[in-house]
Amino acid sequence: MLEVSGLTKVFGGLTAVKDLTFTLQRGEILSIIGPNGAGKSTCFKLISSFMVPTSGTVRFNGQDITGIGPHAVARKGIVRTFQENTAFQDMTVREAVLLGYQKDCKASLAGMILRSPQARRDDREAGAHADRVLDLLGMSSHAGTLAAGLPHGLLRNLGIAVALAARPQLILLDEPFAGLNSDETKRGVELIRKIRDEGITPILVEHDMAAVMSVSERIVVVNFGSKIAEGTPAEIQRNDKVIEAYLGSEDEEIGL
Repeated sequence: MLEVSGLTKVFGGLTAVKDLTFTLQRGEILSIIGPNGAGKSTCFKLISSFMVPTSGTVRFNGQDITGIGPHAVARKGIVRTFQENTAFQDMTVREAVLLGYQKDCKASLAGMILRSPQARRDDREAGAHADRVLDLLGMSSHAGTLAAGLPHGLLRNLGIAVALAARPQLILLDEPFAGLNSDETKRGVELIRKIRDEGITPILVEHDMAAVMSVSERIVVVNFGSKIAEGTPAEIQRNDKVIEAYLGSEDEEIGL
């Protein structure tokens, strides 16, 4: 489904991502992990075309989508969430989710202004889809709540809901468990499985290792922009390079 090959991003003298290569199968839950500053979020920006790579390619369903722009990538079927809670604070939950459907509306601008039959059909389809997404996330009871009044955990879910409203094939989840308590994280893990069961393939960037090990089927580990390991959660937990990246290595000369 996704082929990342030799992906590199250089900012002046800093190489944020270096020769990163991995693949993703449809329906697989993949996590990208690594210490702070390892290049994980930059990788997401390159895949979703919020940034253009210095070199390397991103292929989706066999098509080269490298650097074509985030709007074009979204139309191909890839959407992303963000680390920050980016909802429009003065919108209701349902209104925010409706925004995610806009790329699939068929009416012209004139048709929307004049309320053409196609514009009315778009509204009905968007509303029905928004309601399905809110039901999937267990947020139907909050449909009329202003985003500004939501607690942190529900704001995280609202960001996912807006992304799902765009009807993606692949969703990039940037730290979906950040700031959640243990119960919210458990519900988040179940939500990611539910999203996959709906036919949407998730990739996570995440720091919560317990959640990552619980939900992932495969893990890619990056450090200083380069891939240092790839495998199942059990393989990653035993990998010496991964342990060294997170915990440091012993210095024989000074005994640390």
